[in-house]
Amino acid sequence: MGIIESTRAVRASRSPGLHREQSVSEVTANAKILDLALLEKYVNEVFGHHADSSSDHEGKRSWGYVWEMNLSNILGKVDEPTWVFMLESMIEWAIETHGAVQPNGRWRLSGWEVVIEDKVHVRRVTSGKGLDGLPKMREVRESRKMLVIGAEFVDVLGEEDLLYEMGRPRTRRGGEVPSGRRLEVSSSSLKEAESKLQAQAIELERLRADQGKTQEMMALLLSELQGLKDESG
Repeated sequence: MGIIESTRAVRASRSPGLHREQSVSEVTANAKILDLALLEKYVNEVFGHHADSSSDHEGKRSWGYVWEMNLSNILGKVDEPTWVFMLESMIEWAIETHGAVQPNGRWRLSGWEVVIEDKVHVRRVTSGKGLDGLPKMREVRESRKMLVIGAEFVDVLGEEDLLYEMGRPRTRRGGEVPSGRRLEVSSSSLKEAESKLQAQAIELERLRADQGKTQEMMALLLSELQGLKDESG
């Protein structure tokens, strides 16, 4: 028995609860993804699993979204369960985000593609001071490999886009939003609002009348004061 094995055996015998031997499957269960092909494979499998199987999407509204991720932040940094969770979260976020803006439809993933792109990232850094005492700036260009995932989502209900006017949604044709997807305004609420407006109008008229009376009284007082001044002079 070698030094490593014998030392481990002694430590394990002294504290068996703290030095449990791990099997190969336990050690490699959460191994980081190092293969780019495996990374792309999971993209296709996860997106394919969540894609709508129906092909009858012609003429229905759709929208697309693109994610760009630096490969250096993924390869060797995430394991398989984490990568799958990230991909599913991306799909869920996209559907919920667009569904909040266009809630009259049922949005589903209909297509996707994944590519690797070479991009140049430019950043400005300081490099000493110039003759004027100000920091000198220079550009640093870094080549980056990006994993780019594009997804297309379709409204399987085939509804029209909602437009918003003063925060109230309507369709392009001016139709109303289905009652289950918009804020309902009852007739009693409308009557209450109208009565409040009428009461405010009456109050404004009363204030205008009072203001007119006050102005007349001030004019009379000024004229009397002016007369007294003239008599005393």
